Amino acid sequence: MAIISCPECGRQVSDKALKCPQCAHPIANPETRDQLLPPKPLQKESESIAKKWITLTGIAVLVVVAFLAIKNTVGMFSNMNSTEDEFQKILSSKSSNSSSATYSMSDYNQITTGMSYSQVSTILGDGGKELSRVDIKGAPLTISYQWQNTDGSNIIVMFQDDAVMSKAQALLK
Repeated sequence: MAIISCPECGRQVSDKALKCPQCAHPIANPETRDQLLPPKPLQKESESIAKKWITLTGIAVLVVVAFLAIKNTVGMFSNMNSTEDEFQKILSSKSSNSSSATYSMSDYNQITTGMSYSQVSTILGDGGKELSRVDIKGAPLTISYQWQNTDGSNIIVMFQDDAVMSKAQALLK
């Protein structure tokens, strides 16, 4: 190390100094300056790369989660539609109450919550007359049927998505 004069201000500085402490004029030549500079911290570069990988991994996880959520939602709706379609097929195959069957309190008592339309029709012997239908998107399909005797006594059953939700009777013997 040698002491030299700053070419700008004349102050005495080391020839290894990067710049003059008085005027900030560069002292060391370009080849020496690169050698004198402290090495760039590798830690910051690796931290930057790690942050990028974490960010990319996070994005990839979010994309996969979003894909699975969409797939499950679409699957849920397609299952709902197929269940409703099957229920509609069952309903369309049933005719209104045109037979001379008679319905009794014994028949009524065999009907339980959760039974399908098909099971109820098996007990009562034929399809009932549709009284009401509520078909709102996103809500369960709700249909009420009536099985009526010639004397006016009857059984009314409400189904939601092809399962008995409630039942009522009038004047059965």
